[in-house]
Amino acid sequence: MDRRYSRKIYVTQCRECKRIKGRDGEWRPLDEETSDMIFRYATCPRCVEGKDRRERMADELGTEIVDALVATPGKEFDCMRALMPLQLEKYKIIVRGAIRLYFQEHRDM
Repeated sequence: MDRRYSRKIYVTQCRECKRIKGRDGEWRPLDEETSDMIFRYATCPRCVEGKDRRERMADELGTEIVDALVATPGKEFDCMRALMPLQLEKYKIIVRGAIRLYFQEHRDM
């Protein structure tokens, strides 16, 4: 009776870009997936850096946009000027969240 035991291979894969970490510690594209692979998930340094950069850009842009809207004269922005500081802070969070979503959809920025 011929029994073949497959040896499970543990592979660390990036959640964001789907690259895998080699034995030498380098992150590279997955050439071929086999049934012997068991995936562990992490985030590669390149994706962590890109995510941090997008977060910083979203915070900066969100603050600039809200500040520009509040400072803009005109009836359409009177309601924003009338917001209490706590409400204005919530609005800033919403704007930053929308910008973050945009950056997630357009990762190659």
